[in-house]
Order: sequence, then C-alpha cells, then structure tokens
Amino acid sequence: MNQNNISENSSFFNFLLIILKWKKFILINLLVVLVISTIIAFLLPKIYYSSASVLPPKEEMSILGGSGLGGLTSVMREFSSIKGIGSLGNKNTYNYLVILNSREVAEKVIKKYNLQEIYGYPNSMDKTLKAYYQNVVFEVQEEGNLEIGFYDEDPQRAADIANYLVDLLNERSYELSVTEARSNRKFLEGRVNENMDSLRVAENQLKDYQEKHGIFTIPEQTGALLEAGSKIYAEKIAKEIEIDYLSKMFSNNNEILNSARMQLDALNKKVNNLPSLGIEYLRIYRNILIRTKILEFLRPMLEQAIYQEKKDVPVIVVVDKAKVPEYKAKPKRIIVIGSSVFGWLIITIIIVLSIEKWRNFKLHNNDKYNILKNALK
Repeated sequence: MNQNNISENSSFFNFLLIILKWKKFILINLLVVLVISTIIAFLLPKIYYSSASVLPPKEEMSILGGSGLGGLTSVMREFSSIKGIGSLGNKNTYNYLVILNSREVAEKVIKKYNLQEIYGYPNSMDKTLKAYYQNVVFEVQEEGNLEIGFYDEDPQRAADIANYLVDLLNERSYELSVTEARSNRKFLEGRVNENMDSLRVAENQLKDYQEKHGIFTIPEQTGALLEAGSKIYAEKIAKEIEIDYLSKMFSNNNEILNSARMQLDALNKKVNNLPSLGIEYLRIYRNILIRTKILEFLRPMLEQAIYQEKKDVPVIVVVDKAKVPEYKAKPKRIIVIGSSVFGWLIITIIIVLSIEKWRNFKLHNNDKYNILKNALK
C-alpha cells in the first residue's frame, strides 16, 4: 500500500517537473493560441436570433346539443384535431412541426429571401436546405406553446423569416382545416341525402298503404312504443356512422374503434329485444320515425360542418411576434477563446510528455534506440 502511494506521488512529482521544465514553451504556445483565437473570435460573423411564439386555438364549443349523434360530433372534433386538421386542439403543436419541417415550407422561405445566394449555393437547393435547417428552430415549450426561431447574420432578416414562417404555418394549417371540414361536410351530406331518399320511399309506402286500406291513425300506446323503438334504431345507425367515420382514420385494431364496435353490439342487442309488431303498416310507420330521428341528428351536424368549412379565421394564435434582436446570439467569444486555449493546453502537455518519454527511452535504451534509428533510415 505504501509502495503504491510512493509510486503515485513520484509520478505526480515527475509530471510537475516536466511541466516546470517546459513552462516557457507551454506559456508561449498558450499566448500564441490566445492571440489567434481572440482574433478569430472577433472576426467571426455575428449571428442574431429572433423567434415568435404561437399556440393552437382553444377548441370551439359545438353548436350541437343533445345526445345520439352529438357524440359523433365530439368524436369528429376530437380526432380531427389529432390529425392536425379540422377543429384544432393542443395536440396540434406537434402537427405544426410536421408542416414547418416540410420541404414545401422550407423552399418558400429560401426563394422569398434568396437564401441560395446568401448561403453560397446558387445551384444547389439540397445544400441550401441543409444550411437552412441548421439555422431554423422549432421547439415545443413546457407551457405548450411552439417557438419558431431563426438564426441569421442580418437581425432584420432573422425576424422577417421567423414571422414569415408563422404566416406560412397559419396558411397551410388553414388549408388543411378547410380540406378536413370539406371532407366532413361531404361525408355528412352523403348520409343526409341517403337518409332523405329512404325517408321519401317510406313516406310513399305509407301513403300508398293508407290509401289502399283506409288506415290513417294508430293507437296511442302503439305510437309510444314505435317512438321508443325508433330512438334505439336511430342510435344504432348513428353508431354505425361513427364507426364508418373512425374506420377511415384509425387502424382496424384501434382501441377507440373497438370501443365504438362494442357499443354498437350493445345497441344491436337492444334492437333484437324490441317487440315485433308484425304489421306492415306499423313497420312502415316505424321506418319513417327512425329516418326522421336520424335527420334530427344529422342536419345540425351538417350545419356545423358547413360552418367549419366556410369560416375564415386564423388557425393559430400568435402569442409573440418575432422582433428585430438588438444583441447577437452567437458566437460566444469567451467560450470560443476559452475552449481554444484549454484544448491547446491539453495538446501541448501531451506533446511535452511525449518528447520527454522519447528522450527517456533514448537515454535508458540506447541499443533499442539505435535499432529503431537504423530501421527508419
């Protein structure tokens, strides 16, 4: 144990002796590196950083109320937000990143601000894109807002590009929102038209039956039974519409989709337990009630989808616009100088230790040294 301590102390002492022996060489090297790194640090171009902060808008309150297909409306709002279009929610922050990192957005910025010439790649869009992505910043903050920033030698251009990125994000998000709303509207229009056709057929059947058999009223108790049954049928069809909608958005094994299918199975059991009226007139009348109930649900939803498609409001909320920075963001001159001097100090010490090691080898292993010397000739 004592021998180990003596050996360690001896090694450290020898190390100090070597450093002191070469102190002049080390100090001169450090001084030269200090001067050179200082000159370089002050010659490096100043880079400015400007950023904007944006938020997804709050989820709008639905104009729909009630039950039944109102649940589908909330599903449509919720899951269109997950996709990043339609009624946007907080999860859109991550969908914004997809838009901002797209090549289409990047090329628009490059062309508008002539970054190919500025970055020195007039004939290469790919190299310009690489340089662009090194200077752009998209960062989701803990509070949920998205920071959109840009580094540039020109402070005005840094602010302009950051604000232009916000404009592009809003423009593209709005386009996608309208596209989703249009898709929802067409989907609902198809179901409304389909239901209207079925309702007209049932009404014509009822009219023909009444005229043929002279039956124009039904007992009050039977009417209440039909009303309750038609509501269950309407809920069943509403759930089928919901599953049809969700199946276009999710994989077949998705939890939400499976949950909706389980709810449909429960409604099917209720339908199967309904008493069979067994009379053609009552069947036709029941069909009209079912189709009427479905229309009561679908029409407000269609109005909501039309409203979403036609509204013209900003998709994102700008918390802070990018301002022209007064101070540079980089280079950090102290860090450049300090890291250069420290790095060269380590290299110099390694060089000094290597020289001393070689001299010591030559002194104590002269025969081996001569062999190596002859082999190098």
